[in-house]
Formats: sequence, structure tokens, C-alpha cells
Amino acid sequence: MYRINVTTFTLLLVLTVGSLMSESLQPSDGTIKDLYEYLLQREYAAPVSYADHQIRRKAVRSPSLRLRF
Repeated sequence: MYRINVTTFTLLLVLTVGSLMSESLQPSDGTIKDLYEYLLQREYAAPVSYADHQIRRKAVRSPSLRLRF
């Protein structure tokens, strides 16, 4: 009898903690919307320049650019 009560209590505790954790992990719609708008503003603010990362290839008949990171 005592074993069933402990098992029931443990099960209820796990379910309660699981439901509380799942509620805190769901982001609000406003946060995602703000992030999306921020990313759109950064995309259209200025073009990204990769001039610092481009170098000419050596020993090739037709010179081309490659990215260097």
C-alpha cells in the first residue's frame, strides 16, 4: 500500500515538473516577431561586403577569387 502511494506521488511530481518546464520553454510571439524584424532591418540596411575575405588564386590560367576565412 505504501509503495503505491510513493509511486503515485513520484508520477504526479514528474508530470507537474514536466508541464512547468514545457511552459517556460515556449517563446512568446512578440519576441520572435521582434527578432524577425531586426534581421530584416539588418539585411536591408547595407549590403554585406566580402572584400576582406577575397584573394586571388595563384598559378591558375584564369585568375579567379576565392573566399578566405
